[in-house]
Amino acid sequence: MKIGRKIAVAGLVLALMLCLQAPLARAQVMDQVPSDALVVLKVKNMAATSKKVAKMAKDLGLDQMSPEWADPLGALEQQAHLSKGLNRNGDMAVAFLDPATVGGDQEKSFVFIVPVSDYAGFVGNFKDAKAEGEITEASPPEGGPAVYIAHWGNYAAVAPVKGMLAKKPGGIKLTGVAAKESEAKDAIIYANMKAVRGVLLPKLKEGRQQLTKEIENGLANEGEMGKKFAPVIKAVANQAMNIAEGFLNDANAATLGVNVTDAGFAATIMAEFDPGSYAGKLALEAKNTDAPLITGLPDRKYFAYGGSVNDPKTGAKVLGDLIDPIAKELSKVEEAKAINNAVDAWKKAAGATTSVSFGYVAPTAPLGQESILQMVTVMRGDSATLQTSQRQMMQAMSDIYKMIPAQGGNSVTFDLKPGGKNIGGVALDTYETKIKLNEDDPQAAQMQQMMAMIYGPTGMSGVMGAVDAKTFVAIQGAPEALISDAIAAAKANNDATAKERGVQTVAAQLPKQRAGVMYIEVDTIVSTGIRYAKGFGLPVNVKLPADLPPVGVAFSTQSSAIEADVFVPMDLVKGLVAAGMEAQKAMRQPGGGL
Repeated sequence: MKIGRKIAVAGLVLALMLCLQAPLARAQVMDQVPSDALVVLKVKNMAATSKKVAKMAKDLGLDQMSPEWADPLGALEQQAHLSKGLNRNGDMAVAFLDPATVGGDQEKSFVFIVPVSDYAGFVGNFKDAKAEGEITEASPPEGGPAVYIAHWGNYAAVAPVKGMLAKKPGGIKLTGVAAKESEAKDAIIYANMKAVRGVLLPKLKEGRQQLTKEIENGLANEGEMGKKFAPVIKAVANQAMNIAEGFLNDANAATLGVNVTDAGFAATIMAEFDPGSYAGKLALEAKNTDAPLITGLPDRKYFAYGGSVNDPKTGAKVLGDLIDPIAKELSKVEEAKAINNAVDAWKKAAGATTSVSFGYVAPTAPLGQESILQMVTVMRGDSATLQTSQRQMMQAMSDIYKMIPAQGGNSVTFDLKPGGKNIGGVALDTYETKIKLNEDDPQAAQMQQMMAMIYGPTGMSGVMGAVDAKTFVAIQGAPEALISDAIAAAKANNDATAKERGVQTVAAQLPKQRAGVMYIEVDTIVSTGIRYAKGFGLPVNVKLPADLPPVGVAFSTQSSAIEADVFVPMDLVKGLVAAGMEAQKAMRQPGGGL
């Protein structure tokens, strides 16, 4: 839509701004949204938004680079010439409608719903205003295509197509968790699933038929093997379509909500389902916990780490519902026996696991001397079943690799040795993927060198084993010292990582009751990248502040809704911005590099 380029851009920016809660007594902007809107951007209290964004900009030093950040709303009013009649303390919304209602033009398929204190004064911001009934045609203050304005309650509705304002809006009534999100969050993007369903379900049905034809046509030229695996590929595609169709049929609402505070940025992605639906029942049955979810990991620096709880019965059922139709087709293909064995092992593992903790350990040695990909996984549950299923899965992987013919002097093998190593009194299976490349091929030599840098001298290898009756560990790409420490930590079941100050600060901003959590150490990722860059001789001298807090992510259920919460600490943002500014200064210096 083009309500003048400045108005359109400014409106979207304003819609994405974050704002403080406004008094509950004020009129609700959602009451003025067309009931057939597909998606709605809603923000609260524009004046509070401006103050909040201005403070954030000042804390980050952005106002020094661009004066507009000191007063975003004032700058918007000045640039868009919309200062008269605007209710600065009101909510606003942007409603996106089905483009088919405006001839398929996506740029004209939405309506701005702006709070006003003086409707006539607001209309006075525009040029050549001509009222015809309840709709006014006018030109944007800075010129451009005509727009249409209508008075809806305490709001002015502005649209590029007159017909969009022809009738009073039915409004959208938020209920359940979606209503809570709307009140709790500074800004939300709301998906009106009733309207979305009507638009997307017919397209999904058409897409399913088209995908089936494409699979059939694509495999028709693959000979006998293509014919054998065609039902398997179709089953995979059909299950993917079933998931999409199930979401559209079962979801009552979906939102992305955002808050910003002095502590940092918080976002929640939520999907609320009909309580009687498959997904709704899963959400209602899911068990959140306030217990530590990250236990048994060694005390190390990590790129990322996390944990989750699992109901073995539910986990096995969900996985079975997802992959059983695929496994049924796999069982009919003799060549797919190894794949089916892996699928069966996966289901056994899901039915034996009560909780999982994992961590991607940051390497400390120079590039090429140890693997970049070092992962420690601690699984709780029936460790005997877990060990059996993991061995079955690894053996299946070995059988799959055997099916790959060696070509051009290149080959891949997988070697599993049950009980191949004993560390800390724990018998560990060892496994290794061996990739042999043609030494006479320059490209293969480059690939071999790259893999050596990524996986280190031990290559793609790991260990796994039962620590006790309820604890199973799997450790990939780790040096001997890390394996030993991981075994000791799993035995002790400590939660040293979860007790770190930065983690506790971030955890306090996430839901206390949750089913899964993950923390991403951005500073460790950046610092490791800088260290490796220096190892290549690059003049990188960026220094990050010490002990920056991580980004936190939590997964939980609320009634019949499933949600994911993300928190980005302001201290982390400040540290990264400060380091970026220092890097820019260094680049401007003669021969400075970063």
